[in-house]
Amino acid sequence: MSEMVKSSIGFFAIWCNKLLPEVSKITEPKETTAKTDNSSQANAHGIKTRDAGWIDVGDITISLKDIGDTTYADLKAAQRARTKGILELPYAPLGSGRSIQGQAFISEVTHGHADDGGAQTIEVVFTPTSYFSELSTPATGLSGLSVVDEDAHAISISPAFGAAVYEYDATAYIGSASVLITPTGSGTIYVNGSDVTSGEASAAIPIGQTQGDVTMIAVVCSESNKSSKIYLLRVKMGNAAYA
Repeated sequence: MSEMVKSSIGFFAIWCNKLLPEVSKITEPKETTAKTDNSSQANAHGIKTRDAGWIDVGDITISLKDIGDTTYADLKAAQRARTKGILELPYAPLGSGRSIQGQAFISEVTHGHADDGGAQTIEVVFTPTSYFSELSTPATGLSGLSVVDEDAHAISISPAFGAAVYEYDATAYIGSASVLITPTGSGTIYVNGSDVTSGEASAAIPIGQTQGDVTMIAVVCSESNKSSKIYLLRVKMGNAAYA
C-alpha cells in the first residue's frame, strides 16, 4: 500500500461511506510475508507445498486536523459503540479506480499536540477485523450533480460537472444556512455519509456562516467489490446575498 490519494486538503479516507475531513497523515498497516498452504499432503512424498504471499497485519492510524466541528465527538461515539464499518483508502490520483478496502473498528481516538501552526490534531486508530483487499475496478460514478440552498436557490459549481471531474468549488450566498445536493448516478450513492436516491435531493447539510468558511462535502458512489468513486465539493461562504 502506497501513494494514498492526496489533494489540497490532504489524504483521503472514507469511513462508513463518509469522508474523514482534513486528513494529514495515514500510517499504513504493516505488511509481512507469510507462507500460504496451497496443497494437501497427497503430492509427492507427502510434502505440503507453500507459496510466499503478503498479508496485512496491525492497525491503521489516521491523523486529522481538528477543525472544531463534531468530528471528534462522532468518532468517539463510534469507538464507544464498537461500531464496525468499511474503511476505504483510495490511491492517487483521485478517480484512478484503485483503493484498498476492509472492515475495521475504531480502537482509539485521542487529541494530539498542536502542530507548528497551532492546530490540534485528532489521532484515530482503526483495528482491522479482516484482511484489506485491493480493488482495481471502479464504480460507475455520477452522471450529474446539482446544489441548492435551503431556499432552493441554485448554487453553481466550478468547474462544470463532468463524470471524470472529482473536485468542485461552490460559493454560497450570505444568509444560506445549508445546502442540499442532488446526485445522479449508479450504485449506492452517499452524500456526507447518508445514502441518497439517484435524482433526489439530500438532507440539508449545514455550512459555515463566516465569510470565507469552507465546508467540505463528499459524494461517494459505491458498488460491491468495486473501488468507490469520490466527488469532493468545497462550499465556501461568499460575500454576496442572493439577488
